[in-house]
Amino acid sequence: MIVQKGFIYPVILFITSATFVFYYFHQPIASYTKAPLMDGNQYIKIYYYLTGKVQNYEVAFPFHSRIAIPWLASLLPVATPVIAFQIVNLIFSLSSVCILTYYWQKITIRPYLIRWGIFWLLFHWTGLIRLNAYDPITVDVPLYFFQTLLLLLLYNRNWIHLWWLAPLATIQKESFPALLIVLVIYGILYNKSTHSKTFPTPIIAGSLFISLILKCVIEQSFPPSTPGNPVITILYFIKQSLIDPFRIIRWLTGVWVAFGGIVWLAIWQWWKDGNWHYIQKSVWQRKYSLPLFRDFHTDLLFLFSVTYLGLSLLAGGDFTRIVFLGYPFIMTYLFVLLKNTNPKLSFVILLLSLPLMHLHLFIPDQGLYWTQFVEWYPEFAPSSTVWLMFGYGMLIGLSSWILLKFQVFQQK
Repeated sequence: MIVQKGFIYPVILFITSATFVFYYFHQPIASYTKAPLMDGNQYIKIYYYLTGKVQNYEVAFPFHSRIAIPWLASLLPVATPVIAFQIVNLIFSLSSVCILTYYWQKITIRPYLIRWGIFWLLFHWTGLIRLNAYDPITVDVPLYFFQTLLLLLLYNRNWIHLWWLAPLATIQKESFPALLIVLVIYGILYNKSTHSKTFPTPIIAGSLFISLILKCVIEQSFPPSTPGNPVITILYFIKQSLIDPFRIIRWLTGVWVAFGGIVWLAIWQWWKDGNWHYIQKSVWQRKYSLPLFRDFHTDLLFLFSVTYLGLSLLAGGDFTRIVFLGYPFIMTYLFVLLKNTNPKLSFVILLLSLPLMHLHLFIPDQGLYWTQFVEWYPEFAPSSTVWLMFGYGMLIGLSSWILLKFQVFQQK
């Protein structure tokens, strides 16, 4: 068993490398100059500033504080920023699949689910490889690594490592403190509920404080060229969702497109396991006893998943990409829910989800072919296309419910 677990890593590294190389040569890179609103245009400015090719730091909010990855790319002795970022992306792609596989094995996710998870991560068009082959000048790829590392540290209770992980991940992307806020609040409530000191809240709060201080220092050292405030951003998207309720349909469709039919299987299992009763008791009756679900790690997976679902709706306009960045939390939680699901049923749902992946296509260049590009994204697509995606999702949801209800596949 140990040999089998160890053998999986060379295989995964080879598959990840081969996938990266394939899309490196076949997926056209976005025309950044013809799509000025792409995030990569801001990261290019950071890269050129750090390499000394420009003297003025003219980077817009909120990109101005995401300096870790452009700085790392700037250290590489290569000819263009595209190549520099691609090297960084390759390193973190390999690191991410390895640590994610190790973490899934650690928490005893079933092997067929691990294979499914790696396949979905590598080959989904908004996942680890394909989207970042199209848009390589990005800071998103290391998120998969840092977030999985956070989960692994929490599972092993290696709290002391939060002192360095939290500030490092924060200057990589500013969403990390949101996870720490959730963690410290949950830790306080858990300790109170269990009359224990399971969560070392001083360490968690201290790492959060250092992260916020470092973020403030970065903000002062690298001020934005345009004003902005994260609270204002969230309020803006709340307003947009109230003005245009169809945005919620787009968001729900984006979640479905990002994770496929496994979402439905997990929802039915979540309901069957009585988890809604626990939520209802905690919220409406104001009575809670932690852990809310199986253990505190499962609770945190749930809370981090909800956090990323919220960020995807309220922290930006491209919520399919944002929600997929929560992959280590959301997909892991789905896998935990599906530990006892029949593999044959899961395989059927996977097959029905394959059309979402556009495996036979390459991502259109939004600078040249905007009409074709938006057809992939529920947040930008015409309403007729969104309804088709949403309807297909409902069909898969109904099918999975019927298969479970009538026990078409007997549980093993």
